[in-house]
Amino acid sequence: MPSLLSLPIGELGQRLGPQMPVPHGFIDPVLAPLAKTDERIDSSALFRYQGLSLIASYDYRTGQVSNLLLLGTDEQQLMSSANLQLGDDDYLVLPVFEEHHLSRLLGIRVIATAVGQQAIRY
Repeated sequence: MPSLLSLPIGELGQRLGPQMPVPHGFIDPVLAPLAKTDERIDSSALFRYQGLSLIASYDYRTGQVSNLLLLGTDEQQLMSSANLQLGDDDYLVLPVFEEHHLSRLLGIRVIATAVGQQAIRY
């Protein structure tokens, strides 16, 4: 799963299968506040692959994937199924909770910390 972060959305679809529309009414709780502003929001596509449901956020113009949101309520199972490890230098894994139920896990977000050879600095 970590290697998918470096792919453009078209290649991601070639690896995972056809992209599907994000379910009607789905709101990424992290991006929800941006929807109320004029700030441009990434495009999203849903993929189902080997029992995982994931939403890829990407820049519509460039096709560059910015992050993957793996949907599910069991953080350890998602980490194991996606072959992710906490503390990896190439990506961050962050829990994402439901917007209106902050104690319910929606899934985990995987964000690349290195794009190609150039690391993102905070």
